[in-house]
Amino acid sequence: MLVPIRKAFATIVALVLLSMNICFFMFYALWQNADSAAIGRMESGSAVQPGQLLENANLMWGAAQGSLLAMLALDVLSILFAATAFSAFRRKDIAEVKSASPSA
Repeated sequence: MLVPIRKAFATIVALVLLSMNICFFMFYALWQNADSAAIGRMESGSAVQPGQLLENANLMWGAAQGSLLAMLALDVLSILFAATAFSAFRRKDIAEVKSASPSA
């Protein structure tokens, strides 16, 4: 009974991580486009207009880069955890098959 619950939980966690990645990267792309457009507006024309830049652009850049690194670290740790759990599960299955087979 515990194995189906564990598989369902693992599937739900994987779907949540996948949706979190998709949402984050969509937000990151939108922020990058908005920042690039703001820089383009600021530099257009004959004079530089700093008022056209995004407010708190440096803080937003730091937050975007930090959250990107955190998301990538979470992905790497999730993959390592899944690989370790799958490997342990396979070793357990192989050990059960060996112990259940009759000795000749």
